[in-house]
Amino acid sequence: MQLIITHFTTLRRVRDAFNARFPYLNLEFFVDSNADGQYTAAEKLTNHALTFESLSGKTGLMELHDTDTAGNVEQKFATTFGVVVQVFYKRGASWLLTTTSDKLSLFELNNRSLEYDKPIQHEMPADALDRMELE
Repeated sequence: MQLIITHFTTLRRVRDAFNARFPYLNLEFFVDSNADGQYTAAEKLTNHALTFESLSGKTGLMELHDTDTAGNVEQKFATTFGVVVQVFYKRGASWLLTTTSDKLSLFELNNRSLEYDKPIQHEMPADALDRMELE
């Protein structure tokens, strides 16, 4: 997927494009206000109408591939646009940060999350004859 970032590109537009390609993954944008390299809920950007120009002033083109790891995507955003991004994956009803799975590809993360979202298949109870044979 290609992301073309102009001065008018909003965080929402990038998030939506990423989520359309990887429906079980999400991008969250942060500002490291105390420069400690750790991102808290208080540093999460909730105004997705912000533009890349207002955050970093940088524009350009970024290619994201299924084989890119979550950590690589986060690094690409930092080096290309000077924007802190964290990849989250869906597990049930929750969105989890990819701290321990940063080395997994976007394809792998998306598929794992899809598996978490599938209902568990229950086996049919054994009929009376099967129960008798087991006993």
